[in-house]
Amino acid sequence: MAESFCTSVAPAASMVYAVRRNCSGQTPTCDGVCRALAGTMREDVKGNMGYSGSGCYEAIHIYKQRPRFAVNHDYPQPDAMKLGLKIYRYGQRAGCGWKANHCGPNYCCCRVW
Repeated sequence: MAESFCTSVAPAASMVYAVRRNCSGQTPTCDGVCRALAGTMREDVKGNMGYSGSGCYEAIHIYKQRPRFAVNHDYPQPDAMKLGLKIYRYGQRAGCGWKANHCGPNYCCCRVW
């Protein structure tokens, strides 16, 4: 889910990663998460693309313990008109720089360009 979101909102052609962020304890900002993984991302894209830089471009919180929909390939859908996943989108300015050591985004969208 997070990877799909991060890919869909990438600002330009790039390799994108949805990186899980802890929500308690010593937790860096998403800017810090992406910065800490810059070398790992650079290694990961080697052979696929060049590396000019990397960084955070978005952050989200995917809420846990949400209802699961029934597997049903027929009609009518048994879960029609029910709420499913809940995601909060922080945006680049608010999400990438969200306070360190505070809960907030639990996924950081990092990219390599």
